[in-house]
Amino acid sequence: MPGWPRGMDAPQVGAVIGCYSAIVNVDREDDRQRAGLCADCRHSRKRLSDRGSVFWCCELSKLDVRFAKYPRLPVRTCIGYAREGTPEIADEVVELYRPVGERELALIRESGWRAFPARLPHQPFFYPVLHKEYATQIARDWNTKDEASGFVGYVLRFRVRQTSLKAYPIRTAGSSNHQEYWIPAAELEKFNENIVGLIEVVSEFRGA
Repeated sequence: MPGWPRGMDAPQVGAVIGCYSAIVNVDREDDRQRAGLCADCRHSRKRLSDRGSVFWCCELSKLDVRFAKYPRLPVRTCIGYAREGTPEIADEVVELYRPVGERELALIRESGWRAFPARLPHQPFFYPVLHKEYATQIARDWNTKDEASGFVGYVLRFRVRQTSLKAYPIRTAGSSNHQEYWIPAAELEKFNENIVGLIEVVSEFRGA
């Protein structure tokens, strides 16, 4: 074998491959012991510092404040874990909108902009909508005229995991851009758990 030191027998190709495979497997096992789930999660990136320290960076921290950029290791449980090599859905996070009045906005603010409040007894469903124009129409033309809304309308934008919406068909109320989901009130807490990042205010309208 070219380049092999004089006086030493060159190993067979199969032996070289077997040796390399053993080294890789040991490294992977070391990573699993050190980092836990981060070692083979497709959202995790292994980094090496200038001083030779090894750490793992979580890419989900860029989307969701619930995930630390540098998790405390080893990670044993994680709601964002997805094994490396599993297929990734290109649009796994869906952007939705919600028109609200003053009272509902106050409750959302109290949650740290992370959850929508429980429905009232006369509200069997939670209605997030798919298009900003539809949410704007409701906030501007209805909430600003509603005393219970404080005569104020807000358009909220948030993102939710696509998998959490599979059980709910898209409903169309009128024109083609009047599309919404009907989330049963009893399932709103579970829906909130699938919100990625923070709920944000994108528009505000006030009655005359």
